[in-house]
Amino acid sequence: MPAGEVESPFAPVIDIDSAASLRVDCYVRGSVPPAITATIDDVVERLRDLDERDVIDDHRVIHWPPEYRSTAGSTGENGSTRDELVAEFERWAARNGHSLEPAFRRQAVPPSPFDTDSDQPRERVRVPVVALAISEVEEDATIADAVDANAASIRGVVPYTERPSAERSRTYTVNDLLATVETNGNDVLTGTHQREGPTPLGGRQ
Repeated sequence: MPAGEVESPFAPVIDIDSAASLRVDCYVRGSVPPAITATIDDVVERLRDLDERDVIDDHRVIHWPPEYRSTAGSTGENGSTRDELVAEFERWAARNGHSLEPAFRRQAVPPSPFDTDSDQPRERVRVPVVALAISEVEEDATIADAVDANAASIRGVVPYTERPSAERSRTYTVNDLLATVETNGNDVLTGTHQREGPTPLGGRQ
């Protein structure tokens, strides 16, 4: 950063429809070391507190879905594989000029000699231990609709990386987001205010 330049405060940007509620989905790995479990528990507890204070409208804790559809067709809670879910996150990042790397990463996997389905390398999606997806859910949606991925519109994902220039980048973490929301309260997250253009997540700037 050039001398004298002040780094802007943490302010991930989302578009909020004032007629909609915001839900935070917390995606976690199913099997992690005890030290990492404590970190996940802390995130979940902070989300529960924000929910109880009506800073967020709802939250869910979800294990990352399987990487691929099994022969039985098993998928995650929303009917998506991990690849499909991350692809949706990537579309949000692309729309906003962001990147999900390095927290999320796609890695080519050479085909197995026993794999008769395809001779092309597959990709493996590496996901973080914990990530948050902020979705906009219509207030008049039913409970069944609320758990349907088609009833929600993603408005933010963390961790993500902002690259304002080729020389500069900044990665925003789950802790960054929670700390900002905890500080700013429900001024923005309840989605009750009319705004012009994108709004910083977690408070007015």
